[in-house]
Amino acid sequence: MYDDGTCGGGVHTPPPRFSFLGTALAPVPPLPYTVSMRRRSSFTWVFASLLALFSLPLAAEKEMTALQIEVKNGDGKPIDRASVLVRFVEGRSKAKFGKKVVTRWELRTNQQGFAKIPPIPQGKILVQVIAKGYQTYGKTHEVEEEEKTIEVKLNPPQSQYSAHQDKKQ
Repeated sequence: MYDDGTCGGGVHTPPPRFSFLGTALAPVPPLPYTVSMRRRSSFTWVFASLLALFSLPLAAEKEMTALQIEVKNGDGKPIDRASVLVRFVEGRSKAKFGKKVVTRWELRTNQQGFAKIPPIPQGKILVQVIAKGYQTYGKTHEVEEEEKTIEVKLNPPQSQYSAHQDKKQ
């Protein structure tokens, strides 16, 4: 109940908190907080939380890419059992509540030379390919599509160079 005898049903103007004459601050009585206001704020809070919870995974799923790596030699023949390492470097990764987003994969190519990677966040990724009898491949790629195939061509190893070779005279 207020000093004027009202219970908050009408328009209430609180007294000024200060005066220009330098007197002490006057206490301001709290506004009544009714049951209907509590229900309304609870409903608003629950609705906003649910909306945020369900819209975040949908937004994150749109920014994922199904990636496929195709590994071939210089003649265009597939290289099977090549080690493929893929690491997410930077980009538009959205955090998913309650889920850990994997950002590094290690797998091998099949007999057709393909390595399929589960959906990854879009952005920059580092692809490394290691196969016996070939040079190691490593390059950063920009991934912005929903599906992408990266073609990797492995070269045969170079002959070794030594500074200590015998000099012919």
